[in-house]
Amino acid sequence: MVVLTFKAGTVQTEGGDGDRTAEPSNPAGTQELSSFRAETAERREREAALQESSFPLLIHGHPTEEYQTIYHSLVDSMVCTASGRPRPYSLEPGLRIKQRLWETLRCPTLREEEQPDGQLGRTEGFSSPTLRSFAPLIEVDISEEPVHKHPQRPQQ
Repeated sequence: MVVLTFKAGTVQTEGGDGDRTAEPSNPAGTQELSSFRAETAERREREAALQESSFPLLIHGHPTEEYQTIYHSLVDSMVCTASGRPRPYSLEPGLRIKQRLWETLRCPTLREEEQPDGQLGRTEGFSSPTLRSFAPLIEVDISEEPVHKHPQRPQQ
């Protein structure tokens, strides 16, 4: 039986022909691994600092868990049948889901204003839904996107 142990850039094997230590054959790969480990550690530290900060993450004024509960209470019933099967999806049900979620979240709107220091500030506002209020419809220009070509089906 051979057991491999990785320690600080070396590989130790135990068993077989006896114990031996080998230096890695690719020093550049070791540098990349060290760099990756450092980036991962930095990312973990940033994430921990964000979680410990006094400003919790809010989505439209709701803590993350509360927003997820609201979202699933609305969307799950609209995308699945009573038996749990997914309903066919198209643009129309997607717009209905968006409208109901927008109304439930009290019609969030985003306002952008230039601050005295020249930076762009964003504030979120809320209002009560009315019969004539609709979720914003954002149209995306796809005129310069490549046309999707469907593969040719063999004729039978």
